Amino acid sequence: MIDRIQISVVIPARNRAKTLPACLDSVVRQTYPAAEVIVVDDGSRDLTWAVIGQLATDDRRVKGVRLSRNFGHQAAISAGLEHAGADAVITMDGERRVLERGAVEAEIRDTLKANRYDPKANILVLTPAEVASHAKQI
Repeated sequence: MIDRIQISVVIPARNRAKTLPACLDSVVRQTYPAAEVIVVDDGSRDLTWAVIGQLATDDRRVKGVRLSRNFGHQAAISAGLEHAGADAVITMDGERRVLERGAVEAEIRDTLKANRYDPKANILVLTPAEVASHAKQI
């Protein structure tokens, strides 16, 4: 069952031009590949949008959403969720975190074992603490 779940990863980012490449690299190199990675630029004043554009050019799974100004973390996540097209969504901060290799697959397997996935509702429950437990600061 795990191999059939398509995952979207939504990453809100504001002024993260320096840390976003490492964060995104850790997502696209997972053992369980995301169907898409949606990075939401929440009104950045640095080169975040340009970085997203380059990363999207390098990997077709990466998509950028640009908000006209800073609307805040939750609004950026909501914008990303609106653009997500996979079976389930994982959100992660684009600040200073990278995922350990295999983290997404491990969390999906644990979630399925705990019956926290409802395919009819397209809900996969991963708490921020669970995702963070497989992340390290950069």
